[in-house]
Amino acid sequence: MPRNLGARVVKQLCRDLENKVYHVFFDNYFNCVHLLEDHKQSQIYGYGTVNSTRRNKPTFLTDKQMKRRNFNYFVSDSGLLAVKWKDKKSVHLLSNYHNPQHWPSEQKK
Repeated sequence: MPRNLGARVVKQLCRDLENKVYHVFFDNYFNCVHLLEDHKQSQIYGYGTVNSTRRNKPTFLTDKQMKRRNFNYFVSDSGLLAVKWKDKKSVHLLSNYHNPQHWPSEQKK
């Protein structure tokens, strides 16, 4: 399988959306750090799950260190938000438009 195929497909499909302030949602096959950085410069905002083994992500707390319904996040210098949410299993998210200051520290049922 070619390297970065998912990111290349998304860039091709979003070509006509550049500088028009759109929001695009991805699943873990397509989402990656360099795609969201490129899209942010083009005013295309994206959010979605990301594979936990994807490159260029920060090092999160381990599953054993996190309690259920807690999360750990990082914000890059370029404004990307990387989140690890722990429930029964861990979910990793990447976004180039969410502000972590608006997130509660823990969700309640």
